Amino acid sequence: NMDEYHGIVIAHGTDTMAWSASALSFSLENLRKPVVFTGAQLPLEIIRSDALTNLIDSCIVAAYSDVPEVMVVFDSNVFRGNRCTKSSCFGINGFSSYNYPRLGNAGTKVVVNPRRHLPMPT
Repeated sequence: NMDEYHGIVIAHGTDTMAWSASALSFSLENLRKPVVFTGAQLPLEIIRSDALTNLIDSCIVAAYSDVPEVMVVFDSNVFRGNRCTKSSCFGINGFSSYNYPRLGNAGTKVVVNPRRHLPMPT
């Protein structure tokens, strides 16, 4: 029952994460909760891994944002799920959005531009 959850976080491999987020965004109609995809460029056991930061940022976005759509949260950026792409296999900032500006950022606090995300379905 979706009413029992604030949002959903999906940990995903980065090579196909943008494709999965895009497909899911078109599959879920009248979404009323945030669905957040995240992953890492470096595995969790590596000292300089981005995995924990990305996971924490994603949990915060899923729990405290009122963005009713599928998103990708990576390197403190919040992207629309069907508008991002993997742009680098080497840098920590592995995702970009060329066709649409990022929805916001998840730094010390989550800031999402309300004019960029989808409205709540009625």
